[in-house]
Amino acid sequence: MTNRPLPLSHDETLRAMAAAIYTSVFFDDVNLSFDRAERRRTMEYRRSVGAAQQALAAASRIRERERRQLLLL
Repeated sequence: MTNRPLPLSHDETLRAMAAAIYTSVFFDDVNLSFDRAERRRTMEYRRSVGAAQQALAAASRIRERERRQLLLL
């Protein structure tokens, strides 16, 4: 079993975040479009997906913390 991320067609938010990270971080290092990198599952693509997943998890934790603080008011 490999630990390769699946294509992100099922999660448009995560895909959009990964694409933004890919184009902003790796714009000088790669000459593949995000779509092509996704199909080939390049290292840069996998790193972008990982960063997007971490960002979504962090945003979720912040929203949950804010929600709990509002309940205390």
